[in-house]
Amino acid sequence: MKLVIDIGGTKTEFGVFDEKSNLLRTHTISTPVHNRSGLIDEIKSESSRLAQSNEIFTQVNISIAGTSNPESAQITSSNVPAIAGLGFKDDLENALSTPCQIANDASCYALAEAHKGIGRNHAVVLGIILGSGIGGGIVINGSLLPGLTGIAGELGHSNNLAARMKALEIVPDECDCGAGTCLDVYGAGIGLNRLHMALTNNDLPAKEILSLWDTKDDTVLKTVEIFMDLVSDTLAQIVNFIDPHIVPITGGLSNSQKLIESLDRVVRAKTLAKLETPLIVPSTLKGNGCLLGAAMLPNIAI
Repeated sequence: MKLVIDIGGTKTEFGVFDEKSNLLRTHTISTPVHNRSGLIDEIKSESSRLAQSNEIFTQVNISIAGTSNPESAQITSSNVPAIAGLGFKDDLENALSTPCQIANDASCYALAEAHKGIGRNHAVVLGIILGSGIGGGIVINGSLLPGLTGIAGELGHSNNLAARMKALEIVPDECDCGAGTCLDVYGAGIGLNRLHMALTNNDLPAKEILSLWDTKDDTVLKTVEIFMDLVSDTLAQIVNFIDPHIVPITGGLSNSQKLIESLDRVVRAKTLAKLETPLIVPSTLKGNGCLLGAAMLPNIAI
């Protein structure tokens, strides 16, 4: 039996999978994002609770909101400081007495889409998470792009938007990753809220902003237009670079069909290929794609 864990900035989801990667049961808790020992204690407790009679977890696979260097095991995570730095993998393996494998959540999601979702039978899949933050994973011929340090697909970082924010007369916020004003600061759920607050001094959650946008409310049109421009610029560059066959999107913002369709049109207009059919599409996976993808990690080359 396999225990699979998806550690996010808000919640942590647990799943028990059999040897054929069939999901048997799940449970969700709030993530103690600033407390490593508290998080490990919670994981240990849930592991014991989820194991039914005579069940032994021989492997623990973990999807994280961050990146994990496969060589050093160094974790970088802006959303879950509790797991950042060195030692989390060792600490968890010691607590569970079980080997653990850790991968980026967007990479896990992309893997699930490539094997069980709308990305099936596509050679190059770029999976995007558009939730509290923005991230991506790249799957080529069924396998994750291995990369040197585990950052492949991290489109949310190292694209400094400070000058663009200043041109909009917005004092740019800095990303917790230390690389400046990254897309992750303004290009996802929390970022949409932050952008609207900077433009209007009105604190609205992303879901409400998009609901108002659906009704063509004038108070949010500029916010969404700028948001769309920022996100589409980066996505178009990535599409030009890796030329994916399909770009499935998950995460809270992907629930807005209008947003995904609009983003797809804008991105296709900015790329060299000028595709005539949709490239960016909503996920068709039921349940947690990150969890499903993480369950495949020992069986898929990374």
